[in-house]
Amino acid sequence: LISATQLRTVNHWEPFCSPTCLVKSQQAFESGFEYLLSRCSYDFVFKCNPAPTTQRHREACLEIRNLANISITAFNPRFSWPARWPRLATALLPRATSVIVNLRRTNLVALAYSKLHHSGCGAAGSDLAHGRFDLDMLLQCAWHYAVGDQEFSSHSALAAADASGAELHLFLYEDVLADPQRMQRQIATSILGHEPAGFVVSAQSRLHKSPLCDYPDVHCTGGNHTVPVLTGLLSSRHPCLVRQWRAANTVAFTMPRSANGTIDLEGDCDPLPPMIERDGARAL
Repeated sequence: LISATQLRTVNHWEPFCSPTCLVKSQQAFESGFEYLLSRCSYDFVFKCNPAPTTQRHREACLEIRNLANISITAFNPRFSWPARWPRLATALLPRATSVIVNLRRTNLVALAYSKLHHSGCGAAGSDLAHGRFDLDMLLQCAWHYAVGDQEFSSHSALAAADASGAELHLFLYEDVLADPQRMQRQIATSILGHEPAGFVVSAQSRLHKSPLCDYPDVHCTGGNHTVPVLTGLLSSRHPCLVRQWRAANTVAFTMPRSANGTIDLEGDCDPLPPMIERDGARAL
């Protein structure tokens, strides 16, 4: 999609996504962000400290900065908690030229299953990380990752947008599946300011397109005194997760909430209107 706009870009994937980086000082994190939010590009040596460390790196940084039209940084904010956005935004996120994007997938059941297959669902105090997709695994993946990671991400996006005054966009995975051509145009114009020359066919093939019970690692039948996942969700009163289990992969949802308004996996949720029925973009 980026290539189809015919713009010269520098792309950064945030390097802090490792537990070993959590012990880095706040100064090291923020020094790294000066690189990540710049138009520099080079092969950094230290995973948890991507800032230029040699004269050659600094010279390469200046050379590429003069050639690139746009710098794009993708990062996992769970590993960037020391970042002080008011300080970073002043120096690195000019309001006139910065755009902040929050990516979410609203079907927590589908996202939980996907997370299980991409690095697992390990959590502190639990011995569950990999294995069959049973009720316990679903609830752990959904709470710690489908909810936890995404809420952390939205909080960081809002904090950065508030500190910088930059535009904030919300893009949903379900909308991309429902109308990929429209969403490609919207993403390209919102982020890059240019429409793509044509529709870009994704090379990714990670989407689980079949009903969950078609996969051999999903616990959908009873036996050995165990309860199938959907039956467990119904009996344990998780109405939102039941809705999402049964929904098409193009349907977006609100977050499940309890009666007092807090996010709660035992709460209910509602389907969101399709993008084609909305006037404008999604909003947090």
